[in-house]
Amino acid sequence: MGIFEELQEIARFRTEVIEKGREVLYTNPDRLSDDDLQALIYTIFEKINELDMSSGYEYHNTGVKCPEGISRARCEQLFVDFLDWYRIIETPSNIVYDEVTKNFPASKYKRILCVGDGMCSHLGRKLAEAGYEVVSVDPDARKEFSGKAKNGKGKLHVTKAQFFRNSEDMQDWADLICGSKITEFVEEVVGAKKPAVFTISDNAEIYQMRFKGRPIYSSSDLDEELRKIKGVTARKIEDEFEDDRISIYVYTPVQRELDR
Repeated sequence: MGIFEELQEIARFRTEVIEKGREVLYTNPDRLSDDDLQALIYTIFEKINELDMSSGYEYHNTGVKCPEGISRARCEQLFVDFLDWYRIIETPSNIVYDEVTKNFPASKYKRILCVGDGMCSHLGRKLAEAGYEVVSVDPDARKEFSGKAKNGKGKLHVTKAQFFRNSEDMQDWADLICGSKITEFVEEVVGAKKPAVFTISDNAEIYQMRFKGRPIYSSSDLDEELRKIKGVTARKIEDEFEDDRISIYVYTPVQRELDR
């Protein structure tokens, strides 16, 4: 990317952050507490200031303060969630979302099991709004929920649970399994013998992990094993926010695998 393209991208990013920052203040899609919402707005202003100062402008004091008790790490997570929900950058869940909606249409893959979907169930919620019927599974989900997507197109059921290979009812129900940065669930997802779309990070923390009985010590070890599986295709994508590379995998089980 040349300098001109980089400047254009920075300008686009800044504009979208400002526009969606106004929107999040009134719609609050993640139902943040007042303190979390204030911390998010504070962080948005700080990020805009950082961009402006890098262009030679002076720091602008907005008067917005971060509430006491909200850590810097929490502010960063709130900002990443904000960028993810409004699709401002290519986050792992947005990468999976784009792959699913482009190549696995709801007309054929209506029911999606979304594994490890996080506290706010962003991927599952976005897929439901795209017209899919989604079960979102994560023990850290904020609350259990079942109903139609806000726009009325699809359905969403959020369950506070862990996904395991013996989650046969979920696997049998699903037409497709997906998830973002699901390193610890990869063997279970592939073992379900259903079409799957998922990502892992090049910087994934791997501790005492095994894949098909083999010890796994790094993301490259896991990537090597995944690429051996018939029906798996993989590609690398830059993580725009975390200065990382993400591997996205699309698994389409071949008949020989299904018959095992």
